[in-house]
Amino acid sequence: MGSRSQTLIGASDAEVAVAEQWHFTIGEDPYRVAFDRGAPVVAHESALRRHFVELHRRLRRHTPFRSVAVLPLGDDSTRVGVVAFYFDESFPTAGFDVQAARPVARAMHAELLAATPPRPRPAPPRPAPPRP
Repeated sequence: MGSRSQTLIGASDAEVAVAEQWHFTIGEDPYRVAFDRGAPVVAHESALRRHFVELHRRLRRHTPFRSVAVLPLGDDSTRVGVVAFYFDESFPTAGFDVQAARPVARAMHAELLAATPPRPRPAPPRPAPPRP
């Protein structure tokens, strides 16, 4: 996420939308870690409490979610974001199958790349005017 712009592109319901917005406002969170490392982050409630204190506090106070799994969308050169799966139980992430979720993340990544207009190419440099 770093210096790239961030946009929420979808949420399955209002509670997920609230949780998704926090990854734009909380400093260290599993979304940013998954994006920066390019690797999934699976955080059950005790991991959220220990490593992502502010997110844990907000999830407890404002949503039914108690754990989250986050997968990056793309590799280092084409990473466009993350997809998060929220759970309303403290430990269902122990049974979360990252390998089974990877095809979902790959499909989302492919669709996002296909929908992204190509960046304009810089204009070629103008030749220097001839010297008299």
